[in-house]
Amino acid sequence: MKARVAMAEKDWKAAQEKIEKGLAVVQGFEIPTTAWRVHATRSDLYRQARNEPAAEAQPARAEAIILALANSFAPDDPLRHAFLAAAPVRRLRRVRGGNKGARQRRIRG
Repeated sequence: MKARVAMAEKDWKAAQEKIEKGLAVVQGFEIPTTAWRVHATRSDLYRQARNEPAAEAQPARAEAIILALANSFAPDDPLRHAFLAAAPVRRLRRVRGGNKGARQRRIRG
């Protein structure tokens, strides 16, 4: 993602512009498989800019999209489990606290 490159180069203005363009595309064409990643990247950008209130809203949006995608599969579908187990999804849900149930099951079980 070009926004990540701009962020790595600490070009915050270019990163913001690329993220905004990405959001316009995913919102205009309803691309949830990409939308959650754009929101997660936007959150990372806001965190880098030390804008915590703005940073907190983005993971919530990303997680809502992730859960909608996951819930489009049957509860026992291997694709659902693979998607939720993917590292980027786990990272985002861990930051949001969305994986508490899984952690509690591991501790108990």
